[in-house]
Amino acid sequence: MREFVVQFSESKHTDRMETLSALVERIRPNDPDNSFYASQRIRDIIFILKEDRSLCDKFRSNIVDVVVSSKQSELYTQVNLISRGTFFSEIKKRVFRKILPAEPDLSTLRGIINKVFYKRNDHVWLNGIPDELYAEFIEVLGIKHPSQLGTEDKVVDELRNDIYVLSQVICSLSIDQNIIKNFDQVLDKDSPFMKLHESVDTYIEALENNKISKSREELFYKKVIDSIEECVCFVNEIKESKSKYGTSLALTIVLQKLNLSLKRLDELLRLIVRNSEVEQYASLFRLFKKLVKIENEKNSIRVYFNDTISLLAFQITEHTGRIGEHYVTNNVKEYFEMFINALKGGMVVGFLVVFKFLINGLHLPLLQDTILKALNYSFGFIGIQLTHGTLATKQPSMTASTIAKAIESQTEENEVKEIGNFIIKVFRSQFIAVVGNIALALPVSFAINYIWMVVTGESLISNSKAISKINELDPFSTLCVLHGAIAGIMLFASGTIAGIAENSNVFNGYGNRIKSHPHLKRILGRSVPEKLGDYVNNNIGGLTGNFTLGFFLAFVSFFGSILGLNLDIQHVTFASGNLGFALSSTINSVSWNEVVIALTGIVMIGVVNILVSFSLALFVAIKSRQIKLKKTGKVMVYLLRMFVRKPLAFFFPVHEKN
Repeated sequence: MREFVVQFSESKHTDRMETLSALVERIRPNDPDNSFYASQRIRDIIFILKEDRSLCDKFRSNIVDVVVSSKQSELYTQVNLISRGTFFSEIKKRVFRKILPAEPDLSTLRGIINKVFYKRNDHVWLNGIPDELYAEFIEVLGIKHPSQLGTEDKVVDELRNDIYVLSQVICSLSIDQNIIKNFDQVLDKDSPFMKLHESVDTYIEALENNKISKSREELFYKKVIDSIEECVCFVNEIKESKSKYGTSLALTIVLQKLNLSLKRLDELLRLIVRNSEVEQYASLFRLFKKLVKIENEKNSIRVYFNDTISLLAFQITEHTGRIGEHYVTNNVKEYFEMFINALKGGMVVGFLVVFKFLINGLHLPLLQDTILKALNYSFGFIGIQLTHGTLATKQPSMTASTIAKAIESQTEENEVKEIGNFIIKVFRSQFIAVVGNIALALPVSFAINYIWMVVTGESLISNSKAISKINELDPFSTLCVLHGAIAGIMLFASGTIAGIAENSNVFNGYGNRIKSHPHLKRILGRSVPEKLGDYVNNNIGGLTGNFTLGFFLAFVSFFGSILGLNLDIQHVTFASGNLGFALSSTINSVSWNEVVIALTGIVMIGVVNILVSFSLALFVAIKSRQIKLKKTGKVMVYLLRMFVRKPLAFFFPVHEKN
C-alpha cells in the first residue's frame, strides 16, 4: 500500500490521475459488499501518512490540486433524472455508452470521478465505509471543510456560482407549461420559486462582499432555507392535486427534477455554512457518496427501467385506486350486491361462450377469426359494464392501488394489519364474484346449446370437440393453470391501460372538451354533448380497459399459433362457460370423474387469475409510491392467524367489534 501512496504523492500533474486510479484500485474490494476490506485499506493509508508527515503534505497537496484545478459546476448542478426521450431511445443510448463508453473529461470533477470510480458498484463499498473513517482521513490530511475557507477561495467561489445557477434552474423549471396549465400563479413575481431566486441572489452577493458571515443564524441564510421549504410545499401541493387535475409523464418528470434540484441546493448550502464539525463533514460525505452513485448508475439499464416503471406507475394508480374502491365489499349489503352483479356478468359470459363457438363454426382464416373473437369479448365486457355487472378476477388489477394508498396512510405498527385486512376483503369479494359468475355462466351456456339440440336435433359443437374442451380443463395433464396465469397478466395489462386512460382524461379534460365542442353543440344541441362529456368522464377508464382486455385475451392464442407455441388463456368464468357448453353435448358420454377434474381445474384457474393480476397490480401500485414492504412474512402470519380464528371472514363479511 505504501508504494501506491508514494507514487501518488510524488506524481507529476500529467500522470496524477493514473496514480490516483491505481491507489483506488488497491483500495477497491473484489466484492462490493465487502466494505470492511476497503476500510482496512484506508486505515493502512492513514497509518502511513501519520508516520511520514512529509509524505502526508505531498499527498494532501496533490489531492487538493486534483479538486481545485477541476471544474465542479457540471457535477454539482446536474441531478440524476430520467430522460425525457422515449423509452427505447434512452435504452439505445445507454447500451451504446456501455459498449463504447465516453472518454471522461479530466478537466472536470465529474470526469475525475468517472475515471477513478469507474466500476458500476463502487458506490456500494464507498457507502459502507463509516463516516468516522472518512473524517479521520480528512483530519490526518488537514484538509479544511469548504465552510472554513475564505470567500476568495476557488472552491467556495465555484460553490457560490453553482448555488446561483441551481436557483435559476429551479425558477426555470417552475414555469414549465405542464405546471402553468393548472398553477399559473408560478408566473407571479411573488411565487415561491421567484422568491427563492431573489433570496439566493441576495445571499450570494452578501457573501461575496463579506457583508455577512457563514453562520447558520444569518438572516439571509434563513430566508433561503425558508424559501426552499415553501418551494417543496408547493411541489407537494401539485403532486397531491393529481386526483383533481390528473398527471402526465412530462409533469411527473418536471416535479421530480424540481425536488431533486431543491435537495441539491440545500446540500450545497450546507457545504458553505458553518455547523458543528461532525454535521458539516457528515453532509460532505453524504454528498460525495451520492455523486459517485449517480455517476455509477448513469448508464444502468436496470436503474433506468425501474425509474421508468415508477414514473409510469405513478400515472396509472391514482385513478385505478379510485375505481378499485368500488370492487371491495365491506359489509353484508355490498357482499350480496357483488353477488347480484356477478350473476349479471356470468349471464353475459354464457352468451359470449356461445358466440365464440359460433365464430369457430365459420372456419375463418386465423386473423379474421381472432378479430371476431376479440370484438366478441370486448363488446361483451362493455356490456357487462353497461349492465353494472361484474367479471370475476378483473377487480384485483383495480384494487391493488387502493391497498397501496391504504398502506401509505398507515403507521408502521398498523401496516401489517391494514394489508392483511384489505387482502381478506379482496379475497372474499373475489370469492363471491367467482361464485356468482360460475352460477350463471355454466348453466346459461349449457341451456342455450341444450335448447338448440332439442329444437334442431343437432349440437352447436361436435362430440369430439366437446370432450376436448373438457379435457383442456384438466390441471394435471394440460397447461390450463399456466394459461390462467397468462390471463392474469392480460387482466393486469387491461387494468393498467384503464388507469392510463382515466388519468389522461382527467389531465387533458377530454370529457370537458366534448361538452364545449362548438361543432357538436351546433349539430347535436347543448344537452347531447353535455351528457356525452359526463359519460366519458365517468366511464372512459372502464370502456378502454374492457375493450383492450377483449383483444388481449383473443390475440394470445393468435400469437401462439403463428409462433408455434402452446399459448392460450384460461379465465375462470369462460372456463366454466366452456364446461357447461361442452357438457350439454356430452351429458351421456362423460364420466363424473372427468367433470370433477374439470371443476378442480376451474378452481385452480380462478386462484391463479386472482393471484397473478393482483400481485402485478400491487407491485406497480407500491412502486408508484416508493413504498418498501419488508413485512411480507408478518402479513402471511397475520393472514394464517386470522384464518384459524375467523375462517368465515375469508368468505363472508362477519361483524367486527371495534
